[in-house]
Amino acid sequence: MLVVAPFERGRAHGGSQRATAMAERLEERGAEVEWVTRGVTRGSPGQKAAALLLRREPEVVRENTRPRLVVDGRWDAAIAAHSYMAPHLDALPAGVRRVVDFHNVEWRVLDALGRGIGGARGAYKRVQARLMERFERAVLASGAAAAMASEDELAWAREAGARGTALLVPNVLPRGDVAEARRIGEARGGGEALRGRGALHGREALPAAGASAEARGGAAGAPLVYVGTLTFPPNVAALLGWLERDWPAVRAAVPGVELAVAGRCGPGVGEAISAHPGVRALGFVEDLAELLVAAPAAVLPFGGEGGSSLRFLHFALARVPVISTPEATRGLPFAPGLVAATPGEWAAAVAACVARDGSVAGAVEDAERAVTALQDDEAPWDRLWEVVAG
Repeated sequence: MLVVAPFERGRAHGGSQRATAMAERLEERGAEVEWVTRGVTRGSPGQKAAALLLRREPEVVRENTRPRLVVDGRWDAAIAAHSYMAPHLDALPAGVRRVVDFHNVEWRVLDALGRGIGGARGAYKRVQARLMERFERAVLASGAAAAMASEDELAWAREAGARGTALLVPNVLPRGDVAEARRIGEARGGGEALRGRGALHGREALPAAGASAEARGGAAGAPLVYVGTLTFPPNVAALLGWLERDWPAVRAAVPGVELAVAGRCGPGVGEAISAHPGVRALGFVEDLAELLVAAPAAVLPFGGEGGSSLRFLHFALARVPVISTPEATRGLPFAPGLVAATPGEWAAAVAACVARDGSVAGAVEDAERAVTALQDDEAPWDRLWEVVAG
């Protein structure tokens, strides 16, 4: 089986985590997977204009499919990880079973981004959204099977006229990420799970969180944590908007509270983030365990539409309380934690997490239980295996 992806297998990245988990589950059922990474090709202004005006081709499709991969018929099945990778499968012989994984319904993401940023740039993104909607509907009409990440997106695929099998394949974490999250969760609860862990990474082992009640659920004075892909414009816009609108109320309600922001970003974005009082942009953090073991909570002020965040799954298994916007919980089949929509709600939620309120502990337990059930559910993977195995 061939997997064509815009990222390497096993990277700590939302799309890569989903595709890696998919490959693992199919390998467990007997598939031999060949993973091919196809990087982004940035175009000149002239190439972008030609794609838009002459071919009516979405920019994200052009960037990820020109030039096309040279593929042949030695595979029984092929998966495109993300809809915009689907053109790479076009050259495969008719007998090769094709699956397009809609990790996101990309046109919704672009449309929400355009509405959020406004102006000429926002208008351009909304034009791209219309082109992408037409493209994704064409992918669904091609006869390829479509793997959708949420019930809402599955309903859209069927409404959009999917000719091939459209099936729900919910987000789950790869096996290694599950084990890592559970080690963090045990350490947050006073276990010894992280002792000796440093040897696996060629570094000094992290101290265990400690068995005292003081250490459980986040160390006193430790910063809140944000983890996100800050090379993704919707995430940057949502985070900066939240820092401008809601962070002052949080700081007023919980004096001295700090926020550590983990995520690869350019210097300008890092400076804009760190300009806010009590906020530190750390850039890419290879090992999040030290931050998460001590954090009183993780904040996910994401916006937009389409797909769902795998961060919620990791935080749930790591027993880290989560505070998020209502939009960030899209596509999740469980309640991930505390939801805040106004500055006052954010302030109250952070205060409850820092104070280790009993209701927060209940939300953490509920989320962990729900994600464990999701990770253990083999039915979606059996259905996907039926499609790829024929």
